[in-house]
Amino acid sequence: MLNTNSVRELRLEIDITEFIFTINRLRIQRVDVLDHIKKLKKQLIREKRKLTRKVKNSNNSIKNLEKIQKIENKIENVYNDYMNQCISIVIKNNPTSILIIENNQSHPQKYDEFVKKIKVRCRIYGIEFKTVKTYA
Repeated sequence: MLNTNSVRELRLEIDITEFIFTINRLRIQRVDVLDHIKKLKKQLIREKRKLTRKVKNSNNSIKNLEKIQKIENKIENVYNDYMNQCISIVIKNNPTSILIIENNQSHPQKYDEFVKKIKVRCRIYGIEFKTVKTYA
């Protein structure tokens, strides 16, 4: 008779800047999201360049600042949506424990945000949470 309560451990690696999510060596890369982020970053650079040519504290510069803030919010929303989708994929697999492998992260703030979110979800669903640091 098989033991149905066997330990199901998921190993996770995430590269937030390249939108690569790895579950037990199965890589999922969201190229569509990556293209969308590149487009938004180009828009952001353009708007910042326009802002440098404006007179300070004029109506045009204020409008330009609002555009920049909107674009930055869109970029932040894309990152948050991606992290939440990754976490929901993990939770749907019903693991008993989750092991996150920490590599050198180019955006440690976003990575820390991901770890915090997944820790909360693990606490809610009663999943054991572990991290392993592998710095080369």
